[in-house]
Amino acid sequence: MKKLIVILSISLLMCSCEKDDSSSEHKLKNCSVEYLFFYDNIYLSDFYSVGFPPSNEFACRCSYTYAGSKAVKSVGGFVVIPSGGGFGNYMFSTNAYDSISHAGNTILVYAKYKAENITQELGYNPTVFSFNSEDKLQQITIRNANYPDGYNLNYTYSDNRITETYDNGDVYRTFYFENGNLVKVVREQTNEQGVVVWKKEILFNDFDSNPNPFKGLCYVRGAFFRSFSNNNYQGYTIKVYSQQDDESLTLISTYTYSMPITYNGDGYPEFGDY
Repeated sequence: MKKLIVILSISLLMCSCEKDDSSSEHKLKNCSVEYLFFYDNIYLSDFYSVGFPPSNEFACRCSYTYAGSKAVKSVGGFVVIPSGGGFGNYMFSTNAYDSISHAGNTILVYAKYKAENITQELGYNPTVFSFNSEDKLQQITIRNANYPDGYNLNYTYSDNRITETYDNGDVYRTFYFENGNLVKVVREQTNEQGVVVWKKEILFNDFDSNPNPFKGLCYVRGAFFRSFSNNNYQGYTIKVYSQQDDESLTLISTYTYSMPITYNGDGYPEFGDY
């Protein structure tokens, strides 16, 4: 029985986003945006369209500042740009950044924008990441125009799964793990009868066996999904299903993206500079 408890404890430890306390030796100074996933529904939903500056590698990188082992600033975010019909799109900009404050088991992220020596708040601040006594992600408080005071996403751990719920207990998403890596995120919508009428799957694949420099950095923009894994995914597929007239759930769209990874002499992925 003691052996079984130890095994279960290790499994739970591997399948969580924990605050990172490793040495600064392998801290990324920057990261190309191709290795990040911005549509995580924490900072940015796939409801919006985004663009990136053309023909400039360094204009499409996020960069990071640390205080000891803690990330305190992430440069590179999205600003609203006007588009036809009055709708807003987002453009990646290195003038946008996140100021990250650490206070015990809480991390507060303030989205800001600086241009011509003028700093402005970017959106509704802060986004708050709360951790339990074991340093596992317990809750995220998100603010936006509809919820200026914020709403909560809560995280419950069980075996190789994390359930993400609202305060009323409704499930928002479910995270699935294999070998200590996040391999699938599922979001479902049901009708009044509880029948699934829409589903979205994000499938992470082609994991290496090398250390993940984003492990535990769930509060860093674009690194939320990566932060849960011990190793590094090299591709992902997004599948969307919808109920048809015959009430069957049918695949209606698929998007696949791959990103080959090279490694430095210490075996860390060259997402950017260390």
